[in-house]
Amino acid sequence: MIVARQAFGRMLLESDRAAEAIEPLEAYLAKRPDDTRTLALLSRAYMKLGKHLEAANGYTRTLASITNGRPRPEYYLERARALVAAGPKHIDQALAGLDEGLEALKYPVTLQLYAIELEIDHLRYDAALARVDQIASRSVRKETWLIQRGEILEKARRPEQARQAYQAALDAIAALPESRIRNRAVERLQAQATAGLERLLSSESDEPGATP
Repeated sequence: MIVARQAFGRMLLESDRAAEAIEPLEAYLAKRPDDTRTLALLSRAYMKLGKHLEAANGYTRTLASITNGRPRPEYYLERARALVAAGPKHIDQALAGLDEGLEALKYPVTLQLYAIELEIDHLRYDAALARVDQIASRSVRKETWLIQRGEILEKARRPEQARQAYQAALDAIAALPESRIRNRAVERLQAQATAGLERLLSSESDEPGATP
């Protein structure tokens, strides 16, 4: 009977009836308080209802319930999103939770990318750059991260450093074997870096006193 409560709660949640899903999920957890899957379902229900701090606390309970094996990255990601949705004063807590996940899961890029996004959104450019550099240090291929570094430096209004990053990306691409340079993904990176340099050149020529 108790298993049916969990299944019923999940069905309600999947049918966008989050408010109705709370009671059967909580009833199931009253009997099995450390059931990871049900804790995650309850957290998602709270998130859908706009109860962001309850959702974040639920994900913390979800993670604490995992005693064997590695947690799923989305639990850390969804907890961070719940904290962000709860308001700006919870950003540091969201980032700390992402860092906890990065340490536990050996630095998955999905968590790092969201952390970078949060740092940029809150104008913490140096922190964002440090995170990009951390990913790059673990990557054999640097072009993607050099381009992201350039984009962050552009946002931070550091054009000379941005130019250096874009040029370094193009130099790294040029050093690849010809067969790899013709790869569509690499061609996209090359276009991004070139576009970055062109933007910088254009903005430089638009500055007052620039030579026409």
